[in-house]
Amino acid sequence: MPADQGTRGDEGAGRARLPGGRLSAVATGGVEAQANLDDHIYERLKSMIVDGALLPGERIVPEQLAGEMGVSRTPMLSALKRLAQERLIIWRSRRGVFVRRLTKRELAMVFEVREMLEGLAARRAATVIEPHQVEQLRVLFAGIGAADTPENRRAYMHQDYLFHAGILDIAASPPLAQTMHSVNILVLAFGAGLIKSIQDGLIEHKAILEAMLRRDPDAAEAAMRAHIRRSVVWLHHEADLQERASVGGYGPIHTADGAIIGSGKVPGVTREEEA
Repeated sequence: MPADQGTRGDEGAGRARLPGGRLSAVATGGVEAQANLDDHIYERLKSMIVDGALLPGERIVPEQLAGEMGVSRTPMLSALKRLAQERLIIWRSRRGVFVRRLTKRELAMVFEVREMLEGLAARRAATVIEPHQVEQLRVLFAGIGAADTPENRRAYMHQDYLFHAGILDIAASPPLAQTMHSVNILVLAFGAGLIKSIQDGLIEHKAILEAMLRRDPDAAEAAMRAHIRRSVVWLHHEADLQERASVGGYGPIHTADGAIIGSGKVPGVTREEEA
């Protein structure tokens, strides 16, 4: 399971780091040129958040970023406002602009939405998928070892993205794809990496593909939802532990649907260690 994200707090966060290179300013050339510049800055900042060049909780200094990109403050602020609307950054009164940091509970709710949407994608894909497309999805994970090493995790996460994107593409629903894009941005930016083991993920992918090969939409949707549901349950579990630790409580742990799955006491861990 991933280490807790967001260890860098809002207070005293370091300066924003930029990849090499500068963005040439667009000469005064009308509204279209300005719109293109705004879009370029917006996409670049979003990529920096998703790729981890700007970390959750990190402070963004608009003037500094604008200067390093070689643009004026106006298009930079325009891009930041768009990112705020997408909840990727947050403006704090009298403190500045920060990359948003989702709590485990908030991330669990993002995964709940992802569970429903990807379940629908799997259902739609299962009705039209061809055997050779199933095989293309299957071979994505050929050669990836099941051991949870850093190298295997990186390879798995890259191929896992292609796996889910491939199913969404086969589902052929532009509205679904557009909605999933917004959810995936949050998952990529704040998901903190792989939650389940590689072995579990490979087994769950196999069940999804077998259902699709049979062209069984009910089974494909159920397998996909179960695949993502494990992450939902784990994130809610972690959120329960964090919330009780903050008040020293030991109440029951609840899943998203209200079921009690434990007392919250971690075997072999003392109250001091849990806090």
